[in-house]
Amino acid sequence: MSATLLLIDPQNDFCDVAGAALPVPGANADMLRLSGLIARASRHLTEIVITLDSHSTVSIERTTFWEQAEGAPVAFPVRSREKVCFSSRVRRRATASALR
Repeated sequence: MSATLLLIDPQNDFCDVAGAALPVPGANADMLRLSGLIARASRHLTEIVITLDSHSTVSIERTTFWEQAEGAPVAFPVRSREKVCFSSRVRRRATASALR
């Protein structure tokens, strides 16, 4: 049996350790468990793929990306949470069906 392990954007800055820029509670423990998993499963892993999230100055999530030709900002309509999110009843039903 062979397997590929996919790691999505692991960063030191997410670990809950001193000096981390964006610490996530439990992230350091998660990384320690991950290293243990890799050690135990290494003979079955044919590859480990790691994604990297970069933040270039010109990217779709940057406000500079959303400018009109003359440099004026693009106006986006503001939506309330109620208009964007499903109702809690629909979310519960969807979550329950996903667990079946």
